[in-house]
Amino acid sequence: MATRHKNALLIDMGAVNPEGIARAFVEGCEEVRASPNFTGTDSLRKDEALRLIVNQLSFMMGNGEMSFEDHSICTSRCKIELGRDAKLSGRPAVDNDLTFRGDGK
Repeated sequence: MATRHKNALLIDMGAVNPEGIARAFVEGCEEVRASPNFTGTDSLRKDEALRLIVNQLSFMMGNGEMSFEDHSICTSRCKIELGRDAKLSGRPAVDNDLTFRGDGK
């Protein structure tokens, strides 16, 4: 299951816990590396979910944001992948997990 897409969308809603965001990034990298389509560093650099995660961390740390167009493309792609995963697993696509907002663990 592509957990990174769910995490990216939750983080993009306004996560404020840099440690949680960084952990999600590392876990997302591991998920990409484990996929059969992994081709190296470019797979990580071009992954929409990882880009959204890094964008929020960068914004929080005062390093700017990605363009609106890139943000829209990444968000849309994560929603598509999350929906596909939900259909395959039979579980809801999004729950009320607030871990990345600093309200959780």
